[in-house]
Parts: sequence; C-alpha cells; structure tokens
Amino acid sequence: MISAVIPTYNDPPERLAATVAACLAVVERFDGEVVVVDDGSEQPASVPESGARLVRLGKNSGCPAAMNAGVEAAAFDVIARCDCGDFWYPEAKESQLALMLEREHEATFSISRDDMAGETRWIVEDWEGRIFHDNQFQASTTAFTKDAFEAAGRYDSALRYADDWGFAVRVQHFVGWAYVPVVTGSAHCHVGGISHRALIDKDARIRRRADIVHVRRMAEALGRGVRPA
Repeated sequence: MISAVIPTYNDPPERLAATVAACLAVVERFDGEVVVVDDGSEQPASVPESGARLVRLGKNSGCPAAMNAGVEAAAFDVIARCDCGDFWYPEAKESQLALMLEREHEATFSISRDDMAGETRWIVEDWEGRIFHDNQFQASTTAFTKDAFEAAGRYDSALRYADDWGFAVRVQHFVGWAYVPVVTGSAHCHVGGISHRALIDKDARIRRRADIVHVRRMAEALGRGVRPA
C-alpha cells in the first residue's frame, strides 16, 4: 500500500485542497493514505474532512525536514511524494505505483509536465550519469520505499533548498532509480511556493545559492568517475 506525502508551507488553502484531492484519487485505489506535513505555516494548514492525515511541525524547518517527518509518520512502506500545487494523472500514476508494489524496484521516477507553460520535461537518455551534475526530474514524480529512504540517508534537513537533487543523487548512488517512461503528473513553479520565494526574496536567493554549492560538492564526490554517456 502507498503513503502519499505532501509538504506544505503557507500555501493557499485551495491549492492544498486540490493537491490532496488529486493524491487521494490515486492512493485510495491502493487502500493507501495521504499525509500532509505543515512545515510551521503562519496560518496553520488544515485538511477538514478530506480523508488526509495532518502532521504539524512546531516551526518552519524547510521542505527536507518536512519530508522526513512525513515519511516517519507514514503508515505504509512505499512513499509517493507530491508537492503542494502539483498534480498526478491518475491512470499514469497508478501504473508507476503498481510497479513499486510489485517490489521490482526500490525507487522510481517518471516524466512530468508543466501544464502552466504547456511543456513536458522529457528525460535524457544518459540521465544515470547526468544526475550527478544536474537535477534530472521533478520530485513529485518520485516514489520510493522506506528502505531506499534510509539507505540514502534521508533528506538533508540542514538544507532549505536543492535537496530534491541531493536526495535524488544519494538514492542513485546507494540504491539506484528506475525510470518509468510515462507522464505521471504536472509540476511547476507556483506563485508563493518555495521555488518562487527563492526567486523574489534576497535572503532566500543567497541561501539557495549556498545550498546548491553544498549539494553540488556532494554530488561530485559521489559521482566521481561517473560521466554522462
């Protein structure tokens, strides 16, 4: 069975409600659950009568810390991440999650589409090597087991930014991703979201640059000798 984890911080209620509904539409077919992690929002998030569980952090600690809390709270062994404002396409996402339940793979990712921009984020053929040099896929396309999560050292809660890539690198190094070549949902930069704030807020931009440098050094060390084909 599946636990979908949605981290949220100061997201509009209607955005969170739409994402929760989209995730429930998928995981309920697997007798799964949705876990929403409120990362210390100024106006506490709520999921009234939605069928989702809410985990509330006492202070804003960043998306990596929120994801760690969500995985810890999850009732099931297979975790599917979906960031607030992103959506899954039910039939395509079900095909990916069915593979996870067969336990042929410990971690999978897929293709995503930016419906706002009208663009699909295709995966390059040599992603296995390129992942150590640049992020290759959206976090909301990923699904992984708790064993893979632990093997990768969890998300790096010392970071605020860039650990989507950092986690992806560690999973690739210690476990290995399997690519599911279907478009399983829509993901983009949302106004007011963490990526958007990093573009418009000076302090956030400085922190994001520092976090990217940290992740890049880690990725280079783990990928030493691994080059794109």
